[in-house]
Amino acid sequence: SNGSAYGDLDNDGDLDLVVNNLNMNSFIYQNTTMDSGHGHYLKFDLKGEGQNVQAIGSKIEVEPYGITVENQPVRGFQSSMDIRPNIGLKTAEPVDVKVTWPSGKITELKKVSVDQTLALEEKEGTSQEKIDATATKLFQKVTTNLEYVHRENRFVDFDRDRLLNHMSSTDGPRMSMADVNGDGKNDLFIGGSKSTTPTLFLGSTTGLKSKTTADFDKNRNSEDMESVFFDADNDGDLDLYVCSGGIEYSQYSTDFLDRLYINDGSGNFTLSEQQLPVKGSFHSTSTARAADIDNDGDQDLFVGERTVPLKYGISCSGFILQNDGQGNFTDVTAENAPALQNIGMITDALFQDLDTDGDQDLIIVGEFMGVEIFTNENGHFSREPDNELIYLKGWWNTIHASDLDNDGDMDFVLGNHGLNSRFRASEENPITLYSKDFDGNGYIDPILTFRSDDGKDYPYALRHDLIEQIKVLTKKFPDYKSFKNASVKEIFSEEDLKNADTLEATILASVILENKGEFKFNVRQLPVEAQFSTIYAIATHDFDNDGDQDIVLGGNLYNVKPELGRYDASYGVYLENSGGMEFKSHSNGNGFKLKGEIRDMAIDGKKLIVARNRDSLAIFNF
Repeated sequence: SNGSAYGDLDNDGDLDLVVNNLNMNSFIYQNTTMDSGHGHYLKFDLKGEGQNVQAIGSKIEVEPYGITVENQPVRGFQSSMDIRPNIGLKTAEPVDVKVTWPSGKITELKKVSVDQTLALEEKEGTSQEKIDATATKLFQKVTTNLEYVHRENRFVDFDRDRLLNHMSSTDGPRMSMADVNGDGKNDLFIGGSKSTTPTLFLGSTTGLKSKTTADFDKNRNSEDMESVFFDADNDGDLDLYVCSGGIEYSQYSTDFLDRLYINDGSGNFTLSEQQLPVKGSFHSTSTARAADIDNDGDQDLFVGERTVPLKYGISCSGFILQNDGQGNFTDVTAENAPALQNIGMITDALFQDLDTDGDQDLIIVGEFMGVEIFTNENGHFSREPDNELIYLKGWWNTIHASDLDNDGDMDFVLGNHGLNSRFRASEENPITLYSKDFDGNGYIDPILTFRSDDGKDYPYALRHDLIEQIKVLTKKFPDYKSFKNASVKEIFSEEDLKNADTLEATILASVILENKGEFKFNVRQLPVEAQFSTIYAIATHDFDNDGDQDIVLGGNLYNVKPELGRYDASYGVYLENSGGMEFKSHSNGNGFKLKGEIRDMAIDGKKLIVARNRDSLAIFNF
């Protein structure tokens, strides 16, 4: 058998099954549920407008059962189900029905009798656009003549590591904004992908203007990740630090050297000759933050390592780079912050004075990491012993600070994987990553597993991917039948697993950390609209001018294994702050609606600038 589809072939209200077989007749299985007299149903024959005659994408809601069904008949590989949504019901009691059509129109029916087929047409629905037409959207997308489109180099992570579930080589572009030439207008730096020169735009009265910087081209082979403008050499202008990340190169490649560009005060940047973040070694880094951590009057750096190429799951390090006041940096991690060594796969970090003692503490998030808090004592960092967030282990992508409750301290918004994929994680049933060179070929094999109700960990990887990566398993599992119920402890022996590195994720929801002081936080899950997809970008501002900070979010990731399905359900999210740490989403984003893989956001006055992977910049006025 290589395909199946279900549909109500005999129109009796239950779904029959057709199975396609190779080189033989198909099987047809008749569903006899309705023959027993115990079942009830409601079937829909939907007629759409325009070319979408089958109303694909319509949403059907049935109350009081809380049932929601989307009219999407395609399942699996080249299989399509009965185009008529068929909803099974517990009783014969009448129900209320709401259909939201692809155009946004709505059809609502009250006290509908069950065990029938409802023929509904989109043209008869109530248009919501008429209701909203008089309301001015908060966000207004701007049409610009800016000649910028992010170009992603062609690289497929799965070609080198078949056990990965989604790619990490498309995390850009990232932006930094500051006034680099002293003219009072913000300028914008956008990192480039491998083999693409980063871009510097200077602000002007007529908009952003591209400026050529010769030294940017010297390291165009590097994959630019996060960057930060800061005054490295204490001369009163802003210099630029750029992280070099990705996984395209060997871990020993010089293309992983981070870059420090020195500003002459007019927005002309010259590449420093320093080897950063650490002299004599190379690291795929993801984040850089600047602060005067030792209160000596100059800006020091924290730099976070994201991953080691071909060694996914191996713990990476954070680095404290001390400034001598002239823009020369020394790695003092071993002396001043030894706990940062081999801390995890770091994605983002922030400096924030959490204990209000006048110096900058450090917050770090990452993949398979809890929220790490390091307290600063005279430039020396140590883990906060009372940090309960260490157990909040997620696939964190980003962290953003903002005083969301107007109480004078900073709260934090954390972007995670979201709750709209095959992945599920909790403290009781975590996602576990086993990392080891199981076949002794010199490469790490990352085995991602889920905890089943029987207490066993089962791999997400399909048999063909697993044996392609670890060929010695071919004899043990010669076919799919032998593999289908194998847990990780049945795939590998106790001796095999003995020295494997294990990491766990227990939460995939994006959250707010409400700061209660003294390193105590209330964890609040963001509204469901913020959980539709993975979150990479966060910005806060009083967008509606009501005195509190609102939130905009962006994400999506398209380069995902086919069996998992790409993470593409977000069109950007605007969350209006209603007070009391309550946030309200808007069905139309109040004008903030955008396709694509959003990677970063920046706010310049009354403009929201959004960077997307393999796409142009989007600019919204508010």
